[in-house]
Amino acid sequence: GYLNASVLLTPGPKYNLRAGMQAITKSTGFAGPGVHATFQNRNLFNGGEILEIAGNISYEFQLAKGSSGNLNNFEFKLENSLNFPRLIAPFIKVNPRKVYSIPNTRFELNYTLQQRALFYTINSFLFSYGYNWNSSRFIFQELKPLSINYMSVSNRTEEFEQILDDNRFLARSFDNQFIPSIEYT
Repeated sequence: GYLNASVLLTPGPKYNLRAGMQAITKSTGFAGPGVHATFQNRNLFNGGEILEIAGNISYEFQLAKGSSGNLNNFEFKLENSLNFPRLIAPFIKVNPRKVYSIPNTRFELNYTLQQRALFYTINSFLFSYGYNWNSSRFIFQELKPLSINYMSVSNRTEEFEQILDDNRFLARSFDNQFIPSIEYT
C-alpha cells in the first residue's frame, strides 16, 4: 500500500525587483505620473521568510480649466512587510496534521506622506502584527490582534483653516488621530 513518487522542485529566485510607471487620472480633474518599485527577499533568515519593501511616488495636478490656481498633490508611500511561514505566538501550538494550512505571521510597517498644495500635509504611520491562513480550499482568514495607525496633519494654510471652520464635520476628519485596532477578515 505504498506509493513511490519522485518530486522534482526548481527553486525560484531569492531576490525579486519590480518597477513600473503609471499614469493617474481622477474624476476630480487631477492627473499625473507615478513611479513604483518593489523589492522582495524570499528566504530572508533561511526559513522561508519573505521581506517585501514597496515604494510609490506620484504627483498630480489639476487639469480642469477655471480651477483655483496651482492645485497639485504629491504622495509618497513606503510599505514594508515581513512574513514568517509559521505561527509566532506565545502559548499557541499548531499541529500540522490537524490544519488545512499552517498559519503565516506577518509584520507590517508603513509610512505615507500626502501633500496637498495650498492646503495641508498628512503623515501617516501604520504598524500591524497578525496571522493569515487557509482553513479550507475556499476560506482565507486573517487576524491582526495589533494594528496601530497614527495620522498627523500639518502645514495647514489659512485658506484650508477657513474651509474647516465652515464645516466642523470635515474639520473633525483632519484632526491628528491615533487609531489602535483589532482586525479580522
